[in-house]
Amino acid sequence: MSDYLDPEEREPVDGSRRRALWGLVVLGCVAVIIGSLMVLLGGGSGNKNNNTGLDQPPLTSPPTTVIKSTPTHRATTKAIVPTKPAPKPSPPRTGNPCAGAATCGVSGDGGVVTALNAYRTEHGEKTVSGAATARAETCALHQGAAKYCAQHWIYTTSPSQSGTDCIKGFAGFNPSWLLDKQMTSFSVGWAYVAGTYQCAVAKTLSTD
Repeated sequence: MSDYLDPEEREPVDGSRRRALWGLVVLGCVAVIIGSLMVLLGGGSGNKNNNTGLDQPPLTSPPTTVIKSTPTHRATTKAIVPTKPAPKPSPPRTGNPCAGAATCGVSGDGGVVTALNAYRTEHGEKTVSGAATARAETCALHQGAAKYCAQHWIYTTSPSQSGTDCIKGFAGFNPSWLLDKQMTSFSVGWAYVAGTYQCAVAKTLSTD
């Protein structure tokens, strides 16, 4: 049997091979094209994502919530300042205040102003102003002699310079004089005469 075939008999075989070869070439080209497209599409996709990231507005920090609290009012306690006690009245003067003499005028009202107004208040009358004066002292020094005393005067003696004792003495024999509704003010005088305190009071009336 001859190794050589008739050219007519080999043509079909060569044609099939050529077609197969072209098919492989076409498939290879298609594969290359598809691979290139995948690479291109993959790169484009990444750029799109990056562009999308750039196009987004910058991230901002979350708003800070400020909580305002109303301050608590604390109860304050005011310091209690103790009131100063009223000064105690001086004890009544006793003994001889005349520095070696037997007779002299004695300064001060001796508490007569307070005692007289207390007596008026106790009996429903208003208080009036009073003070020690030189003229009332002269009246006491002369033991209530009329020519040395002012109009509307009253006089008494006391073992000490005590306003309380003086007013008690007046109230014992002439209380209406102390409670005169027309009295607007009064003056007080003291003296020491022959071992005894002399108390004189002169009043001013609204009709004077």
